[in-house]
Amino acid sequence: MTKKKKPVLQYDEPVDETPLPLPLKTCSWNIMTSNFRTEGDTDHVKRNEGIIDLLDQQDCDLIFLQEVDELFLNVLNAHSIVTDKNYHVYVTESLDPYGQAVLSRPELSSRGYFRNKGGEKQFLMVEASNVQFFNVHLIATDEQRKQRQGQIRDLVKYCVDEGRTAVICGDLNFATEDEVIEGWKELCPPNKRKATYDVNNPMTITEESYRFDRFYCSDDSLVAEEYSLEEERVKQ
Repeated sequence: MTKKKKPVLQYDEPVDETPLPLPLKTCSWNIMTSNFRTEGDTDHVKRNEGIIDLLDQQDCDLIFLQEVDELFLNVLNAHSIVTDKNYHVYVTESLDPYGQAVLSRPELSSRGYFRNKGGEKQFLMVEASNVQFFNVHLIATDEQRKQRQGQIRDLVKYCVDEGRTAVICGDLNFATEDEVIEGWKELCPPNKRKATYDVNNPMTITEESYRFDRFYCSDDSLVAEEYSLEEERVKQ
């Protein structure tokens, strides 16, 4: 019998003592299904530029992206958000076929990778001396709910054991059936289902709505002052 690996945090860079300035404006977005093209258009550069332009408009301090591929990263690194506005870009070890990325105005002191038990899933970690951020993308399907909950349980346990202020955010793929607190419902009553998974094409498996992007804070030192759901600006 093969013994499962313990959760591991692998560091690329040493940690320094520079704290992140607070408050912070943040956002999370799984960009895979985002469509910034007219019907039939296959111009991926135009699509990626549309995504980055919308991110630029949000004027965030920290941006957490999921399902980022090499094509997107190439367009991002040539965009003014990086070349002129000096956002720092951090990515997972592999973007094959896709991975996670973090864009940050302040330069973060380290970048690491957390692997949960079995090592089959990698989450991107960036940090300063006063807070750790984990950008995650959990397993998606309804049939894999136990595995999804195990992934987040491993990460939460690691954060608790470390005793650091931590933020877990990203595409958690939690549905109504998962035991979570759905703060987004305050902004999206049942008769306004557009603010669900993929605002352009709500692909709900059941009649319940999904809100996959979340931010969880480990303690009261970080509290949300306000939050909102942003719709994609799509050419029709």
